[in-house]
Amino acid sequence: MGMTSTKFGGLEKFILELIDKLSNDRFVLVYDILPSSEQYLQELKDRNVVVECCSFNSKKIMGHIYNYTKILNKYNPDIVHFHFSSTQYFGAIVARLKGVKKVYKTQHSCITDKFGNQITSFSGLSMKQKFLSFWGFGNRLFTRLLFVSDYVLKQFSDIYGRYDISQRVYLGVAKPITQNKGISKNELDIDDNHTVLSSVLFSNYIKGPDVLIRAMANLDNCILILVGLDDSAYTDSLYKLAEEIKVIDKIRWIGITDNVLQYISLSDIYVQPSRTEALSLSACEALSLGKPVVGSNVGGLPEVSSRLFINGDSGDLASQIKNLISDRVSYSKCCQAAKNMFNSLFDISSGSQTYADIYNE
Repeated sequence: MGMTSTKFGGLEKFILELIDKLSNDRFVLVYDILPSSEQYLQELKDRNVVVECCSFNSKKIMGHIYNYTKILNKYNPDIVHFHFSSTQYFGAIVARLKGVKKVYKTQHSCITDKFGNQITSFSGLSMKQKFLSFWGFGNRLFTRLLFVSDYVLKQFSDIYGRYDISQRVYLGVAKPITQNKGISKNELDIDDNHTVLSSVLFSNYIKGPDVLIRAMANLDNCILILVGLDDSAYTDSLYKLAEEIKVIDKIRWIGITDNVLQYISLSDIYVQPSRTEALSLSACEALSLGKPVVGSNVGGLPEVSSRLFINGDSGDLASQIKNLISDRVSYSKCCQAAKNMFNSLFDISSGSQTYADIYNE
């Protein structure tokens, strides 16, 4: 799991669901950095899952080949599955040399350049990206290539070519047990006559929080619940932006939390303003609550959105939100469509069962 797990989020819940589906199997999760959520770590412990912490960084290839070898020697796995890690191709070579017959890779993210722009062809890859994938031939090391959205599968195929081992699997999210747990509009100083927007994102330019904050200047009688921002210089710049354009009072700033549903459930509309996004499990959680999703027209967001706005265009974002608020008939239809979309495509039980079937094939 070559990623930083900062909360008990959608991917963590998917991993637990998969473990429960395959309760007779033994799981070893190897993270670059130990997950932050104590609750998640306890859930893993309760399921007798082994959690290892071992850094894999592409700048130290030989050292990490050694680390891969050490992990494989220690556990002698039947299946190795790579998520996120930039050195997964080297890891796949080690796994194959050690006799592992099933080696999987999930592509969770869009493929972008260092500026966050979508890459559409092999020639658009940097020399480093080409090297780490062995000029694309490394993809043949895997038993199956899994993709979290139709867009990511298409983008990957446009760059590297289509493989018969490629498959799109929506991970999905859990059905909500309750729509509101432990928080109220009163506690966030939100009046009932306000339209409430919510968004869950990291403190990162590619997630587009600045686009959403700028849109608030054109939205009257709206309150935004912004979830997931950490204590960083970039977050400070967002506070300053909100103050400069005089929308600071329209925003409720929520840090990293394990329970995003309690905030999404308070909203009328969920917004995903990302400049690049493979899909967004937070948007799927909004769908599970019957909330319309307004997303940028990039990556896999068209697959989960009720309304799309032009990427990076705060004015268009504000217009799409206004149109949805003003047309109550359309809004109601979007709410029902959101529930239907979740039930048919994004229920976690479907995605986890597909993964379990793939492991057992």
